[in-house]
Order: sequence, then C-alpha cells, then structure tokens
Amino acid sequence: MNAPVRKTDLSAAITLPIEGMSCASCVGRVEKALKAVPGVETVSVNLATERASLTTSGTVDHAKLVEAVEDVGYSVPTKPASSTSFIELLVEGMTCASCVGRVERALRAVPGVQAAVNLATERATVRVLEGTVTSERLAAVIAQAGPQLKLIANFGNGVDNIDIAAAAAKQITVTNTPGVLTEDTADLTMALILAGPRRLTEGAEFMRSGQKWAGWSPTWMLGRRIWGKRLGIVGMGRIGTAVARRAKAFGLSIHYHNRHKVAPQIEDQLEATYWESLDQMLARMDIISVNCPSTPATFHLLSARRLALLQPTAYIVNTARGDIIDEESLVKLVQDGKIAGAGLDVYEHEPAVSPKLVRLAKAGRVVLLPHMSSATIEGRIEMGEKVIINIRTFIDGHRPPDRVLPSML
Repeated sequence: MNAPVRKTDLSAAITLPIEGMSCASCVGRVEKALKAVPGVETVSVNLATERASLTTSGTVDHAKLVEAVEDVGYSVPTKPASSTSFIELLVEGMTCASCVGRVERALRAVPGVQAAVNLATERATVRVLEGTVTSERLAAVIAQAGPQLKLIANFGNGVDNIDIAAAAAKQITVTNTPGVLTEDTADLTMALILAGPRRLTEGAEFMRSGQKWAGWSPTWMLGRRIWGKRLGIVGMGRIGTAVARRAKAFGLSIHYHNRHKVAPQIEDQLEATYWESLDQMLARMDIISVNCPSTPATFHLLSARRLALLQPTAYIVNTARGDIIDEESLVKLVQDGKIAGAGLDVYEHEPAVSPKLVRLAKAGRVVLLPHMSSATIEGRIEMGEKVIINIRTFIDGHRPPDRVLPSML
C-alpha cells in the first residue's frame, strides 16, 4: 500500500532548508531546479543561511521539491518533532458535559496530545508530548478548528509547536510568555559557559564518588580560562543580550550574529562586535552560545559544514532549541577531538537524548542538563500570570499584550 503523498500548501512564501551548498553556482543550480517544479512561481536561495524561499500558485507536492534539490546534488533535512509544551485553548460554544467530551476526544485523537477541558472556564489545557507531535499535525488541527477556537495561549516563550501562519489564516490569536524567562535562561547559559571549560561537573562528580582525594595538585583537573576569551552569540535578542551582559562581567569579549545589528547604545554598553557572516564568526570564536528561536529558517542553522568551522579549542553552548544544531555532526566533532566540548540544555529529539552524548558526558567531554534553563519558581509563577493576563485581556475584547504574529518569526 502506497504512502499518502504529502502536499505543501505554498499559498504564502515558505522556507526550505538546504544542505550542501558551498558557492554561488550551487545557488544557481538549486534555484533552477526548484523553479522547474510545477506550481513554483518564485525562488530565492540564500547561501549564507542555507535556505530557499519559495512562492507558488497553489499546492505543491513536497516530495517533488525534495527530489528537485536532491537531483542536483544537495539535500533537504527533515525537521524532527517539536518538544513538549502546554497550550491553553479558549473554546467558546460549549454548553454541556457532552460538549466537553466531544472537544476532548477531538484533541486526544491527535497523536502525542493530552487534553483536559473545563466547561466552567471554557478552557482546554493541552499537553503536547515531547518528540511525538509535529508542526504538520498541529497545522492540520488548526485547519480543522471550528469558529469556536479563538485563542491559543501558550505557556512558554517558544512557539515552534504552533503553526502561527495557519492560526493567523483562521483568525486565531496566539500568545506566549516572553520576557519572564530571559534572566533565568541567561543565568543557566552562563553556568554552562563556565561548566565546560572549567570542568565543574567532573570535579563535582569526583567529590561525590567517594574516591580518595590526594589534595591540591598543579596538574590535576586542568581546564581552560574564561577571562579574555571570545564569545560568539548566535541570536542577539532578549536572552542573547542578557547572556552578553553576564559574559562581559566575566571578562569575555562579546561578538554576535543576528538578523540585524542591535541598537548602537547596546553595542556600546557591551563593547559588542557584529558579524554579518555567521561562518566568519564561528571560525574565530572560543565559545559559541546559541540563543536564537527555532523557526524553519534556523533548523540546522549550525549544520555539519558550519560546525566544522569551529576551532579545535572551541566550546558550544545551546539553551535555545535542539534542532538549531545538527546534533549528530556535533557528537562526531567532539568524539574526534575536532572541538573541545559542549554544554547542552536542549536536544534535537527531546526527550530522547543520544546515547553517544551520554557517553561523552560520562567521559567529561560534554555537560548535559534536562531542559531546565527556565526552571525557577519565580519564572513559572510569572509565566502563569502572563497566560492569565493574555486570556483575560482577550476575553475583555482587547488585544493581548503578548500576541505572536507570523511577521515576528
């Protein structure tokens, strides 16, 4: 029995990640191949970001796009499932217990979704299980939503688990909880920046193990100095800027790559250097901190090719989203000694953690944490308060303060 053909609705521009391009002629070949796919109207390929932006006159077979790219010698990586998230849905029109049952059954029919509906508050609390629900499935749920679905209030800052464009097309408002997690995430990012080079977890594990400690030694547990090193921040938004403030206090020089330069006063305060070319920045940094959002444009932004640009003494820290880094390539580089190590709080296939990464952690080559960068009591309380404010503001007929629009991604 043949698998159903996957269709991609390109009524609006989409972004297609492409790996393997290395020169302007590569760009030309990819553009020519994609333009030949029936239904594709315009194609623009960006070598620096390894992305192709397309518009079409209608529905295009996604497999045809992939095939066109592969026919000219390149590849289109497949985006994995999104991570766990809690979503609060405002559902209007329910009048009885049977209504609640119908809504719950409809939501639970989506693989990887758990849902509980409250008739009195007209709320559906939806848990999107880690590693099970793709954005494609959630887009289908939104597309099938009736007129009663008015608001999706996300309990979290990241909205990679929600198809924002599909929601906007259905006039469904989407909100998140920005700002309240900035300082907590930046704190943990700085902790990972320190933990890898200074071998903090190795030292702590040794003392917990009960092994006999011979006392101070001039050559034992030698790590790398932090002061004076170059920190390259990928994504200079709220969190990236907060990381930069902390790192500057530790004596690191601040460098960053972003879609746009930050305000001059911020650059001056941080003594930060802007790099238009991500490739050039990666090749010159001692430590890389990944702080950009997960979007189609940032999937595998740190690809195998880009990771290979890092110096053998470099460390990479990721507290953003796991799919921004090609995790398998990162593992291989650490295994082969091509980079010094990594500090990870997020993983490409959460909640699954690669056994290879676990082995590297046991060997002291990487530091692994269980997606806890925002896990503070204060942060969770403030997140909940933002969700309530967004819902209450919407119910009162006003625009929620934390509305998420497609143009913001």
